Amino acid sequence: IYNSLGQYKEAIEELNTVLKLKPDFDDVFYTLAIAKEGYAYSIIEKDPLTEEENTMDLSKEQISEFINTASDSVDTYNKYLAKKPDAKEKESINIKINELNEKIKEYTQIYDSATQVKSENTAEQTE
Repeated sequence: IYNSLGQYKEAIEELNTVLKLKPDFDDVFYTLAIAKEGYAYSIIEKDPLTEEENTMDLSKEQISEFINTASDSVDTYNKYLAKKPDAKEKESINIKINELNEKIKEYTQIYDSATQVKSENTAEQTE
């Protein structure tokens, strides 16, 4: 229910609790992956007018949090597929994994660029 309300952090907490109590409950991995994916995308919310991500307003911490959460989502999707290799959602999950991996790559480049610019600015200030 948390996922449908956009309360991804709460969903992640609840689902992690369920997994601690019942680690063999395979379907929880799928729901948890969806929650992690939703939370990751909520960090880089799209501009409602342009439908574009506004990467210029994101801090390095937000970019890092997106990368880590999206990576966790990919890992959790993969755990689900390992437990249920014949899952009916397999094709759509693989598409999600590919999309997330592309976003992770994109935001890693943004993070690296921001880090490089900051290093160059710091070097210029010390000269």
